[in-house]
Amino acid sequence: MTVFCLERAFEFAFVPSVDSDWQPCVHMLARASHSTLYTGVTSRLLGRIYQHREGLVRGFTKRYGIKRLVWFEMHETMESAIIRESGSSDGVVHGNTI
Repeated sequence: MTVFCLERAFEFAFVPSVDSDWQPCVHMLARASHSTLYTGVTSRLLGRIYQHREGLVRGFTKRYGIKRLVWFEMHETMESAIIRESGSSDGVVHGNTI
């Protein structure tokens, strides 16, 4: 499992392994004001972030203008990413409040 935060997210966002054909990860997006958070799971991080930023995905993120990637964590399996995402939705990641 690999963890990245905002400070290093874009540094690693263009490394090929981050957006390989299938790399499960949990990601967290926020409004510019950081007042609203969204947590999701995807196997194509860069593509999914692009969809959110361009407003191509209808729903919560488009409705509330949530576009900023603030955190992501890569996993070996989609199952582990889904389990992690359900645990991080309450605002706690690795015991630290986000």
